[in-house]
Amino acid sequence: MLHAPLLAALLLCQGGDPVRAGTESGQDLRSPLERESFTTVIFGDRTGGDRSGLDVLREGVRMASRLDPDFVMTVGDLVQGYNRAAEWLPQMIEYKQIVNHLEVPWYPVAGNHDVYGHDGEPGGRIAEYKEYFGPLYYSFDYRWAHFVVLFSDEALSFSNPPVDQNMGPEQFEWLREDLASTQAEQIFVFLHHPRWHHTGTNWPRVHDLLASDGRVRAVFAGHEHQWIDDDVKDGIHYHVIGATGGVTGDMTEVFEAQMIAQLRVRRDGYTMALLPVGQVHGADAVLGPEHVELRRLVRGGWLEVEGEVALAADESLTSVLSATIANRTQRAITFRAPDSSEDGFRIHCEPSTGRLAPGERAELHVTVVAPPHDPARPLVPGVFAALDYELESGLVQPVRTRRQLPTTLVGATEAARADGLPNRALFLDGAGCVRTSLSDVYDAATLECWVRGETPESWAGLVSKTQSSAYGLTWTPQGAEGNVRLLERDSYLTCRGALPTGRWAHVAWSWDGKTARLFVDGKLAQELEAVGKPKWNRLPLYVGADTNYRGEPEARFLGWIDEVRVSNVARYDADFEPQRRFAPDEHTQLLLHFDAPYQGLHPDASGHHHHGWPLGSALLEDVDVE
Repeated sequence: MLHAPLLAALLLCQGGDPVRAGTESGQDLRSPLERESFTTVIFGDRTGGDRSGLDVLREGVRMASRLDPDFVMTVGDLVQGYNRAAEWLPQMIEYKQIVNHLEVPWYPVAGNHDVYGHDGEPGGRIAEYKEYFGPLYYSFDYRWAHFVVLFSDEALSFSNPPVDQNMGPEQFEWLREDLASTQAEQIFVFLHHPRWHHTGTNWPRVHDLLASDGRVRAVFAGHEHQWIDDDVKDGIHYHVIGATGGVTGDMTEVFEAQMIAQLRVRRDGYTMALLPVGQVHGADAVLGPEHVELRRLVRGGWLEVEGEVALAADESLTSVLSATIANRTQRAITFRAPDSSEDGFRIHCEPSTGRLAPGERAELHVTVVAPPHDPARPLVPGVFAALDYELESGLVQPVRTRRQLPTTLVGATEAARADGLPNRALFLDGAGCVRTSLSDVYDAATLECWVRGETPESWAGLVSKTQSSAYGLTWTPQGAEGNVRLLERDSYLTCRGALPTGRWAHVAWSWDGKTARLFVDGKLAQELEAVGKPKWNRLPLYVGADTNYRGEPEARFLGWIDEVRVSNVARYDADFEPQRRFAPDEHTQLLLHFDAPYQGLHPDASGHHHHGWPLGSALLEDVDVE
């Protein structure tokens, strides 16, 4: 363990003047020391591949503008070239139209694609390059630094590097005089071919000239469409710049990625950062109205499903449902609903893709092939869909959702509503529970059940689906609790009431969107103002437990539970006489009598087929709730 004075010393902030503090502190915070610096952005090769490389270049230009450099450098191969003047000129215009969107100066470097002509045409495109791009080699000063651009293709060939990748005497002498003429403190050199990669050339002579000057910090080249740090030699750091729109190989995650480079130059040196194309965004990347629309889309209400998936005990069944994708945003969106397979269900949507204008809807036919019903585990199929939301900044945010498909076990509802069944209740041993397929969250709700047990040491779920959202009935050392998480709140709003032990009791939580109330044995225990909308989740509702964020049960209950009912209205606002057995009506979303199992499940009498799947030990016992 660090001693307190030592720790304080380690946290001291080295800098200039002390900050103007509004409170006392154990730290010596100071303003930063001023450092002179400037930045340039470097573009790599553009050539090779198809026209999609131009889109990469456009995004590189947008990125550079967001970085706001002092100027932009290139390393050559600006056009496809190797052609006649009539073909070369449109390529030059296309490149310059894109790069001229920069709001700062940019500087070309001549590459082989820029100056080589058609089939070894004498003179190539050198005349056109000098006319429309600039001199073949040149230099300029900026603040305390000097930038040198060299021409590495004087022979218009690189088939035999020891012969044709040499610097001619005229350019060499120009370089000598240029280095002698500048008073800059640092020098940076740019060329196209990394001549130091080829043995037999006269680059060692050029290197000796640069090294003898003592001010050259780095040399940058391109051509290879790969990002390589070639280390430092005699104080000069050699870099190979990869592609910015040019064709690359398969190593697109590392040295063959499409990137730009940001060079920050200080008086005491420089730093360089590689930025993948598409990964630098402006402060206006997400506008306020776009954020609101995206948050709404995340809730998933844009995908609705009608119909049910039929299950049978001993055969596979095919069901046809309908789905609707609604564009409730202010811009066009693209949707995708791919085929999926999970837990033995095969799901196909038609159409599977499309584009929707604002306010437009798409109707999908959903075909589901269900496996035979397996009472040993809950199988809850779902249809997957995604929207591509296009922001004004050019970003595209996919928004994915999974809509649970209601399942109906053939004959289960009729079995739940049958007359003459024995009165039984669910007994849980603290390890078992019942999972239902009910996952909807309503703007008004009632959760209720009959319960018998002892006060738990911690908390236990009775009828619940809380996970920083939604609502639930629980039993805690403080008594029964009804919880709801509203969008407007950062915590649960909880109604509490004393819950008797050792006998059957009825507990109900009722909420109408304005007021939440908890009732024990029909008597109002507590009511609280609860105005708002519930925070949504698609997790399952458990009986005898609550859900974790993965939809698995936690906080399991020890005792008996009977007559579980979930309604989409607030059934109670004053004292009432609890019913011993509930009957389904139009507001009943889940009704579990726990009187008799059907095909290994606890059938739902509501008609919505949210049958209960027993997990662990979940037994039915004869009871008398009187």
